[in-house]
Amino acid sequence: MSLHRYAGLILSAGFPLPELPLATGRPTVTVTMGCRRRLDEIHDWRHTWRQPGGGEWMRVARRAGGFLVQFPRLVEFEVTRRAIACSPRVGVPLRTVRHLLLDQLLPAMIAARGRTVLHASAVAIDGRAIGFTGLAGAGKSTIAAALSRLGGVTLTDDALVVDVKRGAAVATPAYPGLRLWPGSESVLGAAPATRRTRVSHYNAKERWVGVAVPFRSRRMRLDALYVLARGRTLAISPLSRQQAMMTLVEFSMMMDASDRAAVRRGFERASVLAEHLPVYRLAFPRGARALHTACAALRTHQLGPASPGRPT
Repeated sequence: MSLHRYAGLILSAGFPLPELPLATGRPTVTVTMGCRRRLDEIHDWRHTWRQPGGGEWMRVARRAGGFLVQFPRLVEFEVTRRAIACSPRVGVPLRTVRHLLLDQLLPAMIAARGRTVLHASAVAIDGRAIGFTGLAGAGKSTIAAALSRLGGVTLTDDALVVDVKRGAAVATPAYPGLRLWPGSESVLGAAPATRRTRVSHYNAKERWVGVAVPFRSRRMRLDALYVLARGRTLAISPLSRQQAMMTLVEFSMMMDASDRAAVRRGFERASVLAEHLPVYRLAFPRGARALHTACAALRTHQLGPASPGRPT
């Protein structure tokens, strides 16, 4: 069993998790690999999460002390507060199991423990942490990568754990790396000293890690959240507190959306977070030039106009 760190958890894993930093201390969650099977069993599914095209993506059933979570035709997870047992379908490679564990199941598990987890990336730049959320394909990872190339440090990619502590929003880093589509270098430029590996067998996304994608492992204050959108021109506009709260609800991860008590608590956490976290809409066109302009606008928005003594 090896120990790894993930968003404040210490995982004791019975199989390799090369994406995660090693850790020391007492494990909070044990992860084991079960047998491979066809996953054709019928369960009492409480909720089914669907893809934009309507296909089933994730199904959740209640079990004594936890959940049964299934990604149809891929893998099934038995989840309790302190343990996860993975059972892949026959033929599903280990990299896909790790991806679904790290990027889907663990964020939902943390949310089920009563914390806010957003579909958002986050970067620290010049001492300030900012997050990016939006619909699938909005460019959350791309803008995080672009800011990393300009001196930023990645906190997380599409699973942002946020808590309110002492009157401030605080982001907990997840693990190193960004998930980007092949060809992203045409927008971001060449990335030396970067290792790229396929995230899963069912799509072409690559995980970028290395010197060009630096990672911060310690928590820090989250100064703003930007909702990404496409527009003909670049524009940054603030959301009202009510709009911010609904945005936080919309992009929050959940394990079981049929649990009314959990949904109510999620609304309550979003309401508190909206009081302490400025949320903005960031619209900009596609393309490398527009991305560079958006990054410059973000630095100005957070830090003010560049002075002669401070690099841009």
